[in-house]
Amino acid sequence: MASHAVCIVVVTYHPDDAIEKRLASALVQAGSMVVVDNHSAPEAIERLRVFASQPGVVFIENPENRGLAAGLNQGVAWAGMHGYSWCLLLDQDSTPASNIVTTQLLPFLTPSNERPLAVVGSSFAAPSLVPTPMPPDATVTWRELPAVITSGSLISLDAYREIGPFREEFFVDAADIDYCLRARAKGYRVLETHPPLILHRVGSIRRQRFLWRYAWVTHHPPWRRYLMLRNCTALIRSYGRSEPAWARAMTRYMVSFTLRIILFEDQKAKKLWYELRGLLDGLSGNFQRTMP
Repeated sequence: MASHAVCIVVVTYHPDDAIEKRLASALVQAGSMVVVDNHSAPEAIERLRVFASQPGVVFIENPENRGLAAGLNQGVAWAGMHGYSWCLLLDQDSTPASNIVTTQLLPFLTPSNERPLAVVGSSFAAPSLVPTPMPPDATVTWRELPAVITSGSLISLDAYREIGPFREEFFVDAADIDYCLRARAKGYRVLETHPPLILHRVGSIRRQRFLWRYAWVTHHPPWRRYLMLRNCTALIRSYGRSEPAWARAMTRYMVSFTLRIILFEDQKAKKLWYELRGLLDGLSGNFQRTMP
């Protein structure tokens, strides 16, 4: 298996104390990793420097928070300049399965007469829901989707050069969706692996009850709600006709999260105001700010 051609890219921003353990569990699978830090606290940076002192790890320190999309582009650019064929993208709080690299490579290495492949993403499980990601002997299936999340995604660098980099004005949210939709617009496929290959934390997720039903609520801060509404609104405007099923699903998703703010979350007025600003900026194409 060509795991030696894979470079892992992780963007960090004020990581927790278990970051080294998660990075190490990924590094043993590929042997090469780029960690891009977006101006974390000095203590965290020092710990990352120590981790990066081992063979196979490159550490890039940004003097400011450039955002997830820019950090991904920095890591992927380094991998491209050093001859790698694929990049496995992981969030700093994701725990990968022990076979994520070899599993995600399989569709790329399997001969196919279908359209070329740009991304193989992973479904995920929240740490509060299950204790571990997919066991090594689980049966793996893949399905084609309009978009997959960043963490757990293996991207082809040949495709990346044609599709273009992650949109840095998106900062954090929906940069992965935008990349996948652009890939599909250029004739590439996007696949998702099942069962999950990562444990992935989504906001400060909590299970809450309303009448006789339960809902999972993310409790994202107001500025994240702004980015989500702005970026997803802009994408619906751009891809509503070419990806109508995705656009309808995303619209329902945004409405459901707004309802959960109203029903369950604190800072309701502030979050709803930020969402309104995000909606208006998304409709007008204003990407001049990362938060109101």
